[in-house]
Amino acid sequence: MNKQHKNKHSKAKQRGRLFKLKHLRSLMFIVVFVLVGAFAILQTRSAPKSTQNTGPARLFLTPAQQTSSVGGTLTITISEDSLVNQTNAVQANLSYDPNALQFLSFDTASSAFDLAAQSKASNGTIQIARARVSSLTGKQEVAKVSFKVLKKYNKTAVDFASGSAIVNSSDNTNILGNSVGGIYSIR
Repeated sequence: MNKQHKNKHSKAKQRGRLFKLKHLRSLMFIVVFVLVGAFAILQTRSAPKSTQNTGPARLFLTPAQQTSSVGGTLTITISEDSLVNQTNAVQANLSYDPNALQFLSFDTASSAFDLAAQSKASNGTIQIARARVSSLTGKQEVAKVSFKVLKKYNKTAVDFASGSAIVNSSDNTNILGNSVGGIYSIR
């Protein structure tokens, strides 16, 4: 009996060890799974959001569309969006129909670029270059341009012309990817 009892006791001990080993393995699997899951969640939170603007830098006009009356004033804001790229200079060249619009003035009072390099308007073209000492990123106002509305037109465009640029402040390259002008109706 003593031997039988020892055998039963030994088998029970082995089953207990196996039971503990299986539970330990399961516990280890759960701990690893939780740690990997927590790591994945933290990586997702610290990764750049898909809504972050990472496309090409752009120049654009606001409003992009507007209806104006003959004899009235049309004021357009020139803006840049360098997204996450560092910039410290912008060259905005515009073209417009001088039969429909007459250039009146530049307004740079609210420009993020406080240094004037060029402000020129002549016979359907505008050239404005602005800069700043320090770099910035994201959407910034460059200047406002005002026109006198001359003649009734179904639609007239103000577009960006060649030579426009957004300058990367770290290597002085043009990072302009696209530009969006405006279409204006005149009554």
